[in-house]
Amino acid sequence: MTERYDKTRVLPGDPDCTLGVKRSSNQEQPDGSLKEKKEYVWGYGSGVVAATTPDYGDVVIAECTLPFNEGDVTYFRPLYQQAVVALEAFPTHVTADAAFDV
Repeated sequence: MTERYDKTRVLPGDPDCTLGVKRSSNQEQPDGSLKEKKEYVWGYGSGVVAATTPDYGDVVIAECTLPFNEGDVTYFRPLYQQAVVALEAFPTHVTADAAFDV
């Protein structure tokens, strides 16, 4: 299928599903130039906020699912807002993926 990775394509069975980059890398060539390589995938991405409690263990307190073309940083605000509501307080510590560094 020649149009499989056409980002303007809309899937008839799931119009919200979008094309995104799962993995991207730059490889240096012998001449010093960079060759970009990308792995594309159709679908959705999910982010979660989890906490550990001494009596229960690991607990998911927030979840956000977006089309796969959205960058990781777009998950932060909805996740943080859900976490504040769930905890009824602002989190005192946050550990996040590097994409959340703002």
